[in-house]
Amino acid sequence: MKSITKFMWLIPLSMVAAQAGAVPGMPGPGWYGNPPAAVARVRPQAGPEAVVQAGLEHLIDFMDRKPRPTKMDLAAYLKEKVAPGFDFHYMARAALGRAFAALSREQRQALVHRIEQDFLGAMARHLAEFDGQRVRYFRPRMRGPNRARVTIGIARAGRYPARLDFYMYRGRGGWKVYDVAANGQSAVSHYRRRLASRAFAQPVAWRR
Repeated sequence: MKSITKFMWLIPLSMVAAQAGAVPGMPGPGWYGNPPAAVARVRPQAGPEAVVQAGLEHLIDFMDRKPRPTKMDLAAYLKEKVAPGFDFHYMARAALGRAFAALSREQRQALVHRIEQDFLGAMARHLAEFDGQRVRYFRPRMRGPNRARVTIGIARAGRYPARLDFYMYRGRGGWKVYDVAANGQSAVSHYRRRLASRAFAQPVAWRR
């Protein structure tokens, strides 16, 4: 099995679970509610665990290049190759709750962009500390044909999470991640907590 980075290219270490204020009809974190967006009934594609594993292996190959990728190279890679696998619109909508519906289209786009930037920035910071770790892929837990939780265990985790859970749904474009939990602490809940202060969301204008 290949070695892998300290894996926190996925989530800020400072993540804190804050379960209050979930959006009605939305799942996360966890299994509750309906999947984000309309899920298409499509022919079987690569399973969710295969999608996660392939993405990690490509990332490892990229980080193993000589000379080592620069910060600009890494940022471009994350934007082009990693970001499309995540549903940042869902993260923003679930984190802000009912207030999301009151935002204008421009405000929503700005908030989604802000969360994407922060998320990818955390990935880049932790990738800068690239160090070999071994990863174990567990059998995914399916909830019907279009929702899954892919769990990964990290050996010798040290100060990094020993377990990561990818919550995924299958839409028309294939499987996407709509939430990630590190040792049970959810990315959506993390952003919900940060948005409560509104300072994080600047320069998003909260009023029309």
